[in-house]
Amino acid sequence: METAVQLLYCGSNEGYEGILFSLLSAMRRTRRPLQVTLLTAALDLPCGKPIECAKAEYAKGLLQSRKDGSTLRLLDRSAELTDLLAAMAPLPKGVSPYAFLKFFADKAELSGRVLYLDADTLLSGDVGIVFDQGLSDCAFGAVRDAKGSWIIAPDYFNTGVLLFDLERAKKEGLFEKARLLLKEERLYLPHRSAFYYTGVPAYLLPPSCNEQTRLRSDTLVRHFCRQFKLFPLPHLKEGAPFRGYEMRGKEYKRFERTYEEYLLQREGRKAE
Repeated sequence: METAVQLLYCGSNEGYEGILFSLLSAMRRTRRPLQVTLLTAALDLPCGKPIECAKAEYAKGLLQSRKDGSTLRLLDRSAELTDLLAAMAPLPKGVSPYAFLKFFADKAELSGRVLYLDADTLLSGDVGIVFDQGLSDCAFGAVRDAKGSWIIAPDYFNTGVLLFDLERAKKEGLFEKARLLLKEERLYLPHRSAFYYTGVPAYLLPPSCNEQTRLRSDTLVRHFCRQFKLFPLPHLKEGAPFRGYEMRGKEYKRFERTYEEYLLQREGRKAE
């Protein structure tokens, strides 16, 4: 049996649909077993509901139906996230508190390599290729941010796709340093910048591992991240590919079967 790919997703009950769509795309495009961990939390906020156990069990059933050892676990990190948010400056408008769950990847009872994916990512190629990328003795790998690498720094990276060597990351204090920065500093886009400003070097992965602008012939992960658009009027475009209308043209064609499968699964859950 091939080596399992360890995937990490983070989110709330509200964000579950995006996670499921992303997971279905990963399942469709790899034959390797998937060991999936979901981090969630209950927060005293209107949008603060954790992922429901029934939803996690549903996704687990889909994985286990592959009969290759694939499975899923749901972990609650309410206390840790609540403490972190309480010590931080107020979040910038539009930033979800659940975006900070990834800073607790070292508390997810995992070891070895772990591939973190945002809920607004879709796999256009084999997730195993991303998982197997070399890290050149670095604690983690990431792709340059399409805009931040021009505006902030040439090596500024996007955190929608992160490949961790957890043992090395823990040894170098990556997560502890990031959480300390979040508590003590007022960072620009803290959910994206904390890892960058730890000083722990990231290995820069090829753009195909986190394509943030458009689908290309070699794209492995298409990340529908929030983008600033000038037309028809200046606005921020939210990334939500599970709604379908975020995809156009060849992107829709590429993910059409996954989207149809997602719709079938969604309707099946409603009927239960």
